[in-house]
Amino acid sequence: MSNKNKENEKLYLHEMNRANVEELLKTSPRPVVLVAVGSLEQHGPHLALGRDCYGAKDICERVARKTRSIIVHPTWLGYSEHHMGFKGTITLSWTTLLNVLVDTVKSLSSHGFKKIMFINNHGGNSPVIGLAVMIGRKETESIVVTEPAFEASAPSVKEKRKKYLDIHAGSTETGRMLAARPELVDMERLENLAWGQPKIPDELLKLLNDPSDRYGFGFQIAKSYLPETHKFTSSGIYGLCDPREINLDAAKEEIEERVERILRYIEIWQTVPDELVWPKLTEHDGRTG
Repeated sequence: MSNKNKENEKLYLHEMNRANVEELLKTSPRPVVLVAVGSLEQHGPHLALGRDCYGAKDICERVARKTRSIIVHPTWLGYSEHHMGFKGTITLSWTTLLNVLVDTVKSLSSHGFKKIMFINNHGGNSPVIGLAVMIGRKETESIVVTEPAFEASAPSVKEKRKKYLDIHAGSTETGRMLAARPELVDMERLENLAWGQPKIPDELLKLLNDPSDRYGFGFQIAKSYLPETHKFTSSGIYGLCDPREINLDAAKEEIEERVERILRYIEIWQTVPDELVWPKLTEHDGRTG
């Protein structure tokens, strides 16, 4: 394979040289930068600590190959205070994470990248990323967004997540990791797991099992009451779902659907030029009478 072809295969900014970046900005129409964000935290006894980062990178790689986007992975760490009760977790403070993300956006913008999208794979990062997006839009000339809202449509995944609080290291995350990076899943660690569902108050269980709850409000309310992970579960599995009960086909479908949503978003986004000319306001604009 020629060096030129190898260069064209580079997806990550850190794999490129300066000339690669300069050529990309000259030849690629409005390139999108995908900023992958995850965490380094416990994921039960069987999943790699970097599961969230690997998941974000996997999504980014699938998207980048089809869109000629580039990927930036600024840190392996996220905001994971709620998992510090388990060994191996490393967390940033929310202010440090915010500064890392904002500085990343500002640097990319200064080099001429006008479209920047965060791909987040860890729920604890979401509020911080939302603030980074706001600051990035205000303090740079780039358009900064998060990936389009995603809710898995696979019925088996949606039902299990809502009814069993399958939030962390359960069958959903285990299935996704088996679908994307099976070598980082140690299912043997679960063979002798004395599975006992974490206990939660009956009032919350009632919310989760309400058949009339069409909108999933019970799940959202119950989740807001849950304590730090080590106060809720001794296994590190955050939820009521046995991680051995995996639907691998549903996990693959979920990944593919998430990728397709991002691809469609970028396809539409790329029709918008980097520089927009806004009509000038006149003295009559805004008058009510």
